[in-house]
Amino acid sequence: MRKFAGRNRGLVATLLANSVTLPVGIAGTTYGLLQANQKTQLSERKSREALEERANAVEAEERATGDSRRARDAEAAAKFQLAVARYDANRAVDARALLHQIPEEYAMLP
Repeated sequence: MRKFAGRNRGLVATLLANSVTLPVGIAGTTYGLLQANQKTQLSERKSREALEERANAVEAEERATGDSRRARDAEAAAKFQLAVARYDANRAVDARALLHQIPEEYAMLP
């Protein structure tokens, strides 16, 4: 073995270098792959959380829009009822003013 090593120093040095760098390279690559997998899982979890938050925000906005619509409907109904009451009390000018305050979307046109 010594005789072979003495005659082929370059080959032996290359083999020794490869026998050290190959396991180090494999270990480093494995470590990098594990880190990448962890970061991928983390980013997928964060993405799911963001999608859930977005869905919750959209749902809350839809609820708020519905609440706002119901509030506008109630206000228009109240103004109409008050206008009818004022008309019945012979206060037609006041009734007309209230009717003009109701948005046109509630008007019943023929």
